[in-house]
Amino acid sequence: LSAMLPEFPPKELQLAFYHCLSRAFKGDFGRPMWQAFVPGLVLLKEAIGETEDSYVLLPYVDSHNHNSSVTTRLEFQPRRQVFELRSGRDYKSGEEVMISYGALSNDELLQRFGFVEANNPHDVLRIPKSEFEDALDVMISGEPALKSGVTILRSGQIQDEESVLNALARVAQGNGQARAGMKKVIKKLLRQIEDYGEVTPSRMGGDFRRAELAENFRQEKLRILREAKIKA
Repeated sequence: LSAMLPEFPPKELQLAFYHCLSRAFKGDFGRPMWQAFVPGLVLLKEAIGETEDSYVLLPYVDSHNHNSSVTTRLEFQPRRQVFELRSGRDYKSGEEVMISYGALSNDELLQRFGFVEANNPHDVLRIPKSEFEDALDVMISGEPALKSGVTILRSGQIQDEESVLNALARVAQGNGQARAGMKKVIKKLLRQIEDYGEVTPSRMGGDFRRAELAENFRQEKLRILREAKIKA
């Protein structure tokens, strides 16, 4: 972008880009008109992974608030050259119409849109590899399942649990040690976040909004750790 628009300072250009990205919708919106007359072509392209994603800015539509539980679909109609937002249910007069920004964790929602969703079904907690190295007193290398750490899903399940536990068992020399190490890490993180205490405005320089966001984020990560489950 800097090369294309050299008259703008890089930091200002980056800020403007992310402002636009936070309001943009991503999808296969650039289909030529002829494709609209081919029955089933869109579904076929989705099935074989040949959709061509692009980003669009849609005034008014981007004013809708987010809720992960709603089912909405933004569709481009190439014959009429219009976008249609379709809801998965009926609404009563005066009821707020909400849309889903996608299956996003609270990390993504906070960074991209500036809010945290309570009880977000797509939320995750990512634990770095170093936490397991400390817990098991080993150096972890050559284990693809642990390269990027371990992810705990909102359901309390470990993502790719079998692969993760098998990898931990190899470096810890035993399934028992692997499960013990996992539980040790979870308890340690839970204790650390609990001991940190409530995030108050005074801890955020008097900024009530930042304090509220940080505390909501902390509570959602605590929820995941408290509900974490490890198969016997």
